[in-house]
Amino acid sequence: MYNENGSRYKGDNGYLLQVTQDIDLLKKDDKELSRRVGVLQKSKEVHTISHPADHGRIINSSEPISENNVTDRKPTGSEVNYAPENRISPIGEERNPRIGLAHDLLGHSYDFDQGTTRSGTSENGVPNEEVDAVKVENIAGKAQDTPEKTTYDGKTITPAELSAPLQDVK
Repeated sequence: MYNENGSRYKGDNGYLLQVTQDIDLLKKDDKELSRRVGVLQKSKEVHTISHPADHGRIINSSEPISENNVTDRKPTGSEVNYAPENRISPIGEERNPRIGLAHDLLGHSYDFDQGTTRSGTSENGVPNEEVDAVKVENIAGKAQDTPEKTTYDGKTITPAELSAPLQDVK
């Protein structure tokens, strides 16, 4: 966590401390999640995490800084909305908040950062970018003894899609 002037944050803001704790726990949950956190920490792209209530919203989400870069498969930063107390996903499913952070930050924001966000949809109509984020979510869920997620927005993600390697290169 950094201040706006680029210096490392050393304060005692409860929200920032919770976000830092949740990211640290994700790093401990799994080697791949830890690697992704490290990549984002070293990135020249900026990924801002703020509470959704600060923006008049109540859902967790991740949005790219540049939609054009996503379309062109070029790196871009992101704005992540994360409410550690929110146990409901944007599509209305119950979910541990830390698993939601993995989905948004280590799934979507990581793909934005790397320029690897996939367009199109799966064979069952699930956006490919959501398939990839669900795969990251499932890594976090496994570490927390949460059943594997096999659907998105009521649509099935096939076992073949779930077992395919994560997209990490263009």
